[in-house]
Amino acid sequence: MKPSKLMENSKFQFHLDQLKKYGYVDKDGDKYRLTHEGKKIVARMNGNDGKIILQSKLGVAVICTRDGLRGREFLIYTRLKQPFFGCQGFLAGKIEYGEKIVDTAIREMKEEVGLEGDVKIVGLNHYFTRVEGEVA
Repeated sequence: MKPSKLMENSKFQFHLDQLKKYGYVDKDGDKYRLTHEGKKIVARMNGNDGKIILQSKLGVAVICTRDGLRGREFLIYTRLKQPFFGCQGFLAGKIEYGEKIVDTAIREMKEEVGLEGDVKIVGLNHYFTRVEGEVA
């Protein structure tokens, strides 16, 4: 979990304690995990520079397919960052402020799995998620 072996243990522990203090990280037994508040912060964080970005709560699901020897094949990947670290499924990503849906799908394919391909919109879904105590 420590970002660098060169970082002093006391410095790392200080920052970990701060994350716990502000309710972004919880310790469960010998494991740490992001709290709901921590996941909300990470979800709005730009993965390249760590800045909190202005964005709407919109995203795309990218279903990559190809015709294989046994029929249609689907790409499933394992997520390597929070939130949902270690979960498997289809590609998905946030639409950046002012970005077109198709451009988001192209960017996510390149960023997440290094692929390029033809992209088309085949459907739209609207999900509204409300967490208890939050104002939408």
